[in-house]
Amino acid sequence: MPYLHYYYTDQWFTRRGLTALGHIAANHSVWDLEIENLSSESLTLVYADFRVKQTYGEDRREIPCLYSLQEAFDVILSKLDNVDDAKRLRYRYVYAKLRDFEDYLISFGVDTTLRTAGGPARPAKNAALLNTDEVVTALRRTAVDHNIRLMHRLGHEQLFGNTLEAARGEKNPARLQAYVSIFEEYFTYWNASQKQQTLDFLYELLLIPDGDIRRRAAALIGRILAAFRLGYQKEPPADAPPDPEEDLPFQLWAEYLEKLIDPDRRLTPRQISMIRYQAKTAADALLMNCSDADAPRFAGELFRHYRRPELVDADAAFALLDTVLSLPLDRVSAEDLHVLTGFSVWWLERGGLPQKAAALRLFHHLLTALDPNGRDAAAITAAVEAADCRGSTPLLFLQARLGERLGLDVSIQRSLLDRQDVVSNVFLDNLKTATHWVLKAVGVEYLLGQVEQGDRANVLHIATHFSNLMKVSENIVVRRLAGTSLLAIAPALTPDRRNEVAVELSKVLETGQTEISQYIPQYLGQFALWLTPRELDEIVDQMQILLSSANTVVVAAALATVGAMLEHYAVYAQRFHESREVLERRWRRLAGLLLKGLASYRQSVRQEALQILGERIFASQTLSYEGKAALFTLMAKKILFLLGEQPEQELSFFYTAAALSHIYRFIVSYQIESGDFPFYMRQGPPSSRHLRPLLPEPQGHRPGDPGPGDGGVSGHRRVLLVQEGAALPGAEADRQHVRGGRVRRVPLPPRHPSEPGHAGGPGPAAGGLFRPGAVPGGGPGRGSQRIRRPVGTGAGVRPLHEPHRPPPLQRRGRDGRSTQIWAASPAASSSCSCPPIWKTSAPPASGRTSTWDGTSPPSLTRWYRTSSTATASISGSPSTSGSSGRGIWSSPTSPSRTGTCGRS
Repeated sequence: MPYLHYYYTDQWFTRRGLTALGHIAANHSVWDLEIENLSSESLTLVYADFRVKQTYGEDRREIPCLYSLQEAFDVILSKLDNVDDAKRLRYRYVYAKLRDFEDYLISFGVDTTLRTAGGPARPAKNAALLNTDEVVTALRRTAVDHNIRLMHRLGHEQLFGNTLEAARGEKNPARLQAYVSIFEEYFTYWNASQKQQTLDFLYELLLIPDGDIRRRAAALIGRILAAFRLGYQKEPPADAPPDPEEDLPFQLWAEYLEKLIDPDRRLTPRQISMIRYQAKTAADALLMNCSDADAPRFAGELFRHYRRPELVDADAAFALLDTVLSLPLDRVSAEDLHVLTGFSVWWLERGGLPQKAAALRLFHHLLTALDPNGRDAAAITAAVEAADCRGSTPLLFLQARLGERLGLDVSIQRSLLDRQDVVSNVFLDNLKTATHWVLKAVGVEYLLGQVEQGDRANVLHIATHFSNLMKVSENIVVRRLAGTSLLAIAPALTPDRRNEVAVELSKVLETGQTEISQYIPQYLGQFALWLTPRELDEIVDQMQILLSSANTVVVAAALATVGAMLEHYAVYAQRFHESREVLERRWRRLAGLLLKGLASYRQSVRQEALQILGERIFASQTLSYEGKAALFTLMAKKILFLLGEQPEQELSFFYTAAALSHIYRFIVSYQIESGDFPFYMRQGPPSSRHLRPLLPEPQGHRPGDPGPGDGGVSGHRRVLLVQEGAALPGAEADRQHVRGGRVRRVPLPPRHPSEPGHAGGPGPAAGGLFRPGAVPGGGPGRGSQRIRRPVGTGAGVRPLHEPHRPPPLQRRGRDGRSTQIWAASPAASSSCSCPPIWKTSAPPASGRTSTWDGTSPPSLTRWYRTSSTATASISGSPSTSGSSGRGIWSSPTSPSRTGTCGRS
């Protein structure tokens, strides 16, 4: 009974027409939490089931007991059957997710002990004020929040329909990618009706010109069909009748497979070919993700189309041959292998060039699973030996490769392939639009084989040819194969040739053409890591320039290139000998460029940065576990802060939810298996000693003294100014932010009582507000001096210091002399108990005066409090009028500003 009550619960709800509630009620055990994306109803039921346990009284009656989460974890762990290390680790994952859900409830004022009725929601703490542990907790809570809200939107029939219709009306490929990403992440718990609607939408996407969208849509069709059954998934009773909807996914697979192989005749030939070529992607995804019990039925429906090759037209035959090219053969029976062999042999003998090439490629795949001495292997050997392939270099290459594997004499084929004009002919054929894409793909394999066999004379020409195919080929398979082959021959190129190819590819990104530049970044980013340090830094400089482009397509391509560099950057230290400091500085710069995209004021750029962070960084299969942890510790606080800055529009919400889902999985996995994150900055509020100063120390400053800027007012936020482009990770990025290319003030946490400058600690307690003009060595202009930072170092702007005495202002006159100008010292500020006054001398009709409340720093300059006056720390030349205790500042672009103590 303990294992069957879920079944009877599901039956009770199903008989009453409450299938949605029945699914939630029947899937609320702790193991269901391993499915990442649960609705709030399911989470609540799992949480309640976890904490409420039954005990028995003296009269053997059940008594429900409410345990804390930790107590329930210990109790359940002690009662589990056959607990080993793997099962205990699995249970810890479940406990971590429940803990996050409980924290999420507590943040809304819920009393999880049920002793009170709860209270108001816990006020959110500004991301800039969080320490490292709080940042991790906040990211986990944000991910749970986005997941619950998105599951509500996608689980509600009407809201789901609205989302699907919005996706249907979208024409922008980048926005369509966002919808596909959301569907990939959250389709698991949709009901049958929602999944069928999604399948229809994904089939429509197969007509989209963008090849990457077609590929992802076809793969998602296979994944949805593999996990289609939403009904009861747990152990049924031995005498339970079969589920009436059990055959639905197989029926849908037969329907969509027919539509993939034989599309509607009303479509154009190009549209038909685009749909047919994605049958391979759908079949691979289906058979790789379905259960072992379902695999034979799905495979049988596919192989039904191969039994009568004479009834299949040539184009459909090519699509069928290409569909099983990378099929997992461990799920194919011996009988089905025999059917595939017969189909391939038939079309090798009677087909055209594309069919023959597809058959030879399939032979290479089938031989990995066939008995070398069996009848099917013998049939393949005879067909390869008898094939006449002299009229095509790609077919000769395939025949020679298969012949060597089968032990045939291929000396004639090799002699033909080694002629001087063969490589030139392949170059010409691959760039012709009339050449079938499969022949181009085989031509790329042939050229790659030439380099691997030691042909160094044509290596630069071959590399350039691959880069041209990446730019001009109409087929995504050829583009990707050319990019992979270019990376494979990179070690054979000399440094100057590598740089030539990299520069050529990077220039393509500047065109702003999506169909050209969207496939290049992932290969350019990896290829750039073969450049010498100097050339690599030049590529990074170029990416930084492109990130400031007005064309969002160019910015997105630059971000994708930076993401690829960051994902594979670990290999660079093995190729070139550089100091650890230099490698880390470049690594930090790449991370900063990626975060610059996340800080952009343009929505599409932020969305691209989110997608890269989620899919290419924290969900990467290439980036090591330690590499992800290092990047997380570097960027976590900045990510959290910037996520809170962006407006929540529907598409941005989808991007954010998908990215947070990947980040959340990594955080939970790391903390369970490795413990706390090794953050570079110490716990607690940051201190200026953790920031390496960019600006020179003021005159008279002695090492060991409280540095300028160490002063602060207890309970108030400190503020920094940052310069355009300084959106960098690490200790500096925790304190900086840029939006829209303007200098901004960013709040920082209050000082710890033990730090110098705190009101209750040692050191002066001057104000903590800094202005654009008050910078030693500022840039041009009288009224607004700018911060200077080194170019190409990736270093951000350090805090602009304001000690108890305002620092001197460096003014350079026309004669070239530098003059220091000091503002009046607030020596008597401690004698005045009133708050600082902020006053603007606006035009007479709109004059206004405001008093600072000590919490929200105003946008004006600060007036220091004195016993009778307030003096401003200014960036222009001060002048006095009337009383010597009043400071006045004016500039050609700003109104005059005066201030005085409100009580004097």
